[in-house]
Amino acid sequence: MDIFIYSDESGVFDNKHYDYFVFGGLIFLNSKEKNNATNKYISVEKKIRNRLKLSNDVEIKASFLHNHINYKRWLYNTLSKYYKFGVVIKLKEVYPSIYITKESKRRHLDYAFKIALKEELKYLSSNNIIKLDDIENINIYVDEHSTATNGIYDLRNGILNELKYGTYNMQFNNFYKPIIPKLNSLNLQFVNSKKSILVRASDIIANKIYSDMLKNKPIQQNLYNHIIYLP
Repeated sequence: MDIFIYSDESGVFDNKHYDYFVFGGLIFLNSKEKNNATNKYISVEKKIRNRLKLSNDVEIKASFLHNHINYKRWLYNTLSKYYKFGVVIKLKEVYPSIYITKESKRRHLDYAFKIALKEELKYLSSNNIIKLDDIENINIYVDEHSTATNGIYDLRNGILNELKYGTYNMQFNNFYKPIIPKLNSLNLQFVNSKKSILVRASDIIANKIYSDMLKNKPIQQNLYNHIIYLP
Protein backbone atom coordinates (compact mmCIF):
# COMPACT_ATOMS: atom_id res chain seq x y z
CA MET A 1 0.00 0.00 0.00
CA ASP A 2 1.35 3.41 -1.02
CA ILE A 3 0.27 6.59 0.77
CA PHE A 4 0.62 10.14 -0.56
CA ILE A 5 0.72 13.11 1.82
CA TYR A 6 0.65 16.81 0.89
CA SER A 7 1.08 19.68 3.34
CA ASP A 8 1.49 23.43 3.69
CA GLU A 9 1.76 25.97 6.51
CA SER A 10 -0.28 28.97 7.62
CA GLY A 11 0.78 31.63 10.08
CA VAL A 12 4.03 32.99 11.50
CA PHE A 13 5.98 31.17 14.21
CA ASP A 14 6.15 34.21 16.48
CA ASN A 15 4.57 34.22 19.94
CA LYS A 16 4.91 37.98 20.42
CA HIS A 17 2.54 38.94 17.64
CA TYR A 18 0.56 35.79 16.85
CA ASP A 19 -1.39 33.08 18.68
CA TYR A 20 -1.36 30.16 16.25
CA PHE A 21 0.71 28.38 13.64
CA VAL A 22 -0.90 25.70 11.49
CA PHE A 23 0.03 22.80 9.28
CA GLY A 24 -2.71 21.48 7.04
CA GLY A 25 -2.81 18.84 4.37
CA LEU A 26 -4.22 15.85 2.55
CA ILE A 27 -3.66 12.12 2.77
CA PHE A 28 -4.41 9.84 -0.15
CA LEU A 29 -4.46 6.07 0.26
CA ASN A 30 -3.78 5.26 -3.39
CA SER A 31 -2.73 6.95 -6.61
CA LYS A 32 -6.22 6.75 -8.13
CA GLU A 33 -7.68 8.81 -5.28
CA LYS A 34 -4.81 11.29 -5.58
CA ASN A 35 -5.32 11.67 -9.33
CA ASN A 36 -9.07 12.17 -8.93
CA ALA A 37 -8.48 14.95 -6.40
CA THR A 38 -5.92 16.54 -8.71
CA ASN A 39 -8.30 16.60 -11.66
CA LYS A 40 -11.16 18.03 -9.59
CA TYR A 41 -9.00 20.75 -8.12
CA ILE A 42 -7.52 21.68 -11.49
CA SER A 43 -11.03 22.04 -12.89
CA VAL A 44 -12.15 24.42 -10.13
CA GLU A 45 -8.93 26.42 -10.30
CA LYS A 46 -9.43 26.84 -14.03
CA LYS A 47 -12.96 28.16 -13.52
CA ILE A 48 -11.77 30.63 -10.88
CA ARG A 49 -8.91 31.71 -13.14
CA ASN A 50 -11.36 32.40 -15.95
CA ARG A 51 -13.78 34.31 -13.74
CA LEU A 52 -11.03 36.51 -12.33
CA LYS A 53 -9.35 36.79 -15.74
CA LEU A 54 -6.01 35.58 -14.39
CA SER A 55 -3.03 34.55 -16.47
CA ASN A 56 -1.64 31.06 -16.07
CA ASP A 57 1.42 32.27 -14.16
CA VAL A 58 -0.69 33.60 -11.26
CA GLU A 59 -0.62 31.17 -8.33
CA ILE A 60 -4.06 30.74 -6.77
CA LYS A 61 -3.34 30.42 -3.06
CA ALA A 62 -5.27 31.49 0.02
CA SER A 63 -3.36 34.77 0.36
CA PHE A 64 -4.22 35.73 -3.22
CA LEU A 65 -7.92 34.97 -2.61
CA HIS A 66 -8.01 37.04 0.59
CA ASN A 67 -10.83 39.19 -0.80
CA HIS A 68 -12.58 36.31 -2.54
CA ILE A 69 -13.92 34.23 0.35
CA ASN A 70 -16.43 32.39 -1.84
CA TYR A 71 -13.70 31.12 -4.11
CA LYS A 72 -11.65 29.90 -1.16
CA ARG A 73 -14.72 28.10 0.14
CA TRP A 74 -15.31 26.59 -3.31
CA LEU A 75 -11.77 25.21 -3.42
CA TYR A 76 -12.04 23.86 0.11
CA ASN A 77 -15.37 22.15 -0.60
CA THR A 78 -13.80 20.45 -3.61
CA LEU A 79 -11.72 18.47 -1.10
CA SER A 80 -14.67 17.44 1.10
CA LYS A 81 -14.46 13.70 0.43
CA TYR A 82 -10.70 13.39 0.93
CA TYR A 83 -8.88 12.82 4.21
CA LYS A 84 -7.59 16.08 5.61
CA PHE A 85 -5.37 16.62 8.63
CA GLY A 86 -4.15 19.61 10.55
CA VAL A 87 -2.07 20.53 13.56
CA VAL A 88 -2.56 23.76 15.47
CA ILE A 89 0.40 24.99 17.49
CA LYS A 90 -0.67 27.28 20.32
CA LEU A 91 2.24 29.69 20.21
CA LYS A 92 1.73 31.17 23.67
CA GLU A 93 2.13 27.70 25.21
CA VAL A 94 5.44 26.87 23.51
CA TYR A 95 8.49 27.07 25.78
CA PRO A 96 10.05 30.57 25.41
CA SER A 97 13.52 29.05 24.90
CA ILE A 98 12.35 27.51 21.61
CA TYR A 99 11.99 30.97 20.06
CA ILE A 100 15.61 31.93 20.73
CA THR A 101 17.20 30.49 17.58
CA LYS A 102 16.08 29.74 14.05
CA GLU A 103 17.27 26.16 14.45
CA SER A 104 15.24 25.50 17.61
CA LYS A 105 12.12 26.94 15.99
CA ARG A 106 12.58 24.72 12.95
CA ARG A 107 13.10 21.67 15.17
CA HIS A 108 9.86 22.39 16.99
CA LEU A 109 7.95 22.77 13.72
CA ASP A 110 9.45 19.50 12.47
CA TYR A 111 8.39 17.84 15.72
CA ALA A 112 4.83 19.12 15.34
CA PHE A 113 4.67 17.96 11.73
CA LYS A 114 5.89 14.42 12.41
CA ILE A 115 3.54 14.03 15.40
CA ALA A 116 0.64 15.24 13.24
CA LEU A 117 1.40 12.61 10.58
CA LYS A 118 1.75 9.87 13.17
CA GLU A 119 -1.52 10.78 14.88
CA GLU A 120 -3.36 11.03 11.57
CA LEU A 121 -2.25 7.55 10.50
CA LYS A 122 -3.22 6.15 13.91
CA TYR A 123 -6.58 7.90 13.60
CA LEU A 124 -7.26 6.34 10.19
CA SER A 125 -6.24 2.97 11.58
CA SER A 126 -8.49 3.26 14.64
CA ASN A 127 -11.41 4.04 12.31
CA ASN A 128 -10.66 0.95 10.20
CA ILE A 129 -9.77 3.00 7.12
CA ILE A 130 -6.28 1.53 6.85
CA LYS A 131 -4.21 -1.23 8.39
CA LEU A 132 -0.84 0.15 9.42
CA ASP A 133 0.92 -3.11 8.57
CA ASP A 134 -0.31 -2.79 4.98
CA ILE A 135 1.58 0.47 4.42
CA GLU A 136 4.71 -0.14 2.37
CA ASN A 137 5.69 3.28 1.00
CA ILE A 138 4.92 6.82 2.13
CA ASN A 139 5.45 9.81 -0.16
CA ILE A 140 5.37 13.25 1.46
CA TYR A 141 5.30 16.57 -0.40
CA VAL A 142 5.52 19.83 1.52
CA ASP A 143 5.74 23.41 0.34
CA GLU A 144 9.36 24.40 -0.05
CA HIS A 145 10.78 26.97 2.33
CA SER A 146 14.18 28.30 3.24
CA THR A 147 15.98 25.32 4.68
CA ALA A 148 19.36 23.68 4.41
CA THR A 149 19.82 20.22 2.93
CA ASN A 150 20.49 18.81 6.39
CA GLY A 151 17.14 20.28 7.49
CA ILE A 152 15.34 18.15 4.93
CA TYR A 153 17.42 15.15 6.00
CA ASP A 154 16.62 15.74 9.68
CA LEU A 155 12.87 16.03 9.05
CA ARG A 156 12.81 12.83 6.99
CA ASN A 157 14.80 10.97 9.65
CA GLY A 158 12.55 12.28 12.38
CA ILE A 159 9.43 11.04 10.60
CA LEU A 160 11.09 7.72 9.77
CA ASN A 161 12.07 7.17 13.39
CA GLU A 162 8.58 8.05 14.59
CA LEU A 163 6.92 5.61 12.18
CA LYS A 164 9.38 2.77 11.53
CA TYR A 165 12.00 2.58 14.28
CA GLY A 166 10.45 4.19 17.34
CA THR A 167 11.79 7.06 19.44
CA TYR A 168 13.40 7.37 22.84
CA ASN A 169 12.80 10.25 25.24
CA MET A 170 15.86 10.50 27.51
CA GLN A 171 14.26 13.10 29.76
CA PHE A 172 11.46 10.75 30.80
CA ASN A 173 13.28 7.48 30.02
CA ASN A 174 10.45 6.38 27.70
CA PHE A 175 10.59 4.43 24.47
CA TYR A 176 7.77 5.03 21.99
CA LYS A 177 7.24 2.03 19.78
CA PRO A 178 7.01 2.48 16.00
CA ILE A 179 3.58 2.23 14.43
CA ILE A 180 4.74 0.98 10.99
CA PRO A 181 7.81 -1.22 11.60
CA LYS A 182 7.33 -2.90 8.21
CA LEU A 183 7.54 0.39 6.29
CA ASN A 184 9.68 -0.10 3.19
CA SER A 185 10.42 3.49 2.14
CA LEU A 186 9.69 7.09 3.05
CA ASN A 187 10.13 9.75 0.40
CA LEU A 188 10.10 13.41 1.48
CA GLN A 189 10.23 16.26 -1.01
CA PHE A 190 10.05 20.01 -0.63
CA VAL A 191 8.26 21.27 -3.73
CA ASN A 192 7.28 24.57 -5.30
CA SER A 193 3.55 25.01 -4.71
CA LYS A 194 3.29 26.73 -8.09
CA LYS A 195 4.12 23.36 -9.64
CA SER A 196 2.12 21.18 -7.23
CA ILE A 197 -1.64 21.49 -7.32
CA LEU A 198 -2.16 19.40 -4.17
CA VAL A 199 0.31 21.48 -2.17
CA ARG A 200 -1.77 24.51 -3.21
CA ALA A 201 -4.84 22.61 -2.04
CA SER A 202 -3.08 22.01 1.28
CA ASP A 203 -2.51 25.76 1.53
CA ILE A 204 -6.29 26.27 1.34
CA ILE A 205 -6.81 23.68 4.09
CA ALA A 206 -4.16 25.21 6.38
CA ASN A 207 -5.62 28.67 5.83
CA LYS A 208 -9.13 27.44 6.63
CA ILE A 209 -7.96 25.97 9.94
CA TYR A 210 -5.98 29.11 10.75
CA SER A 211 -8.89 31.43 9.91
CA ASP A 212 -11.30 29.38 12.02
CA MET A 213 -8.92 29.57 14.98
CA LEU A 214 -8.68 33.36 14.66
CA LYS A 215 -12.47 33.63 14.57
CA ASN A 216 -12.75 31.33 17.59
CA LYS A 217 -14.93 29.19 15.37
CA PRO A 218 -15.19 25.49 16.31
CA ILE A 219 -13.38 23.37 13.73
CA GLN A 220 -15.53 20.52 12.51
CA GLN A 221 -13.91 17.23 13.45
CA ASN A 222 -15.00 14.13 11.57
CA LEU A 223 -13.57 11.27 9.58
CA TYR A 224 -12.45 13.66 6.81
CA ASN A 225 -11.25 16.47 9.08
CA HIS A 226 -8.88 15.49 11.87
CA ILE A 227 -7.12 18.25 13.83
CA ILE A 228 -4.68 17.91 16.70
CA TYR A 229 -3.48 20.66 19.02
CA LEU A 230 0.05 21.04 20.36
CA PRO A 231 1.92 23.50 22.57
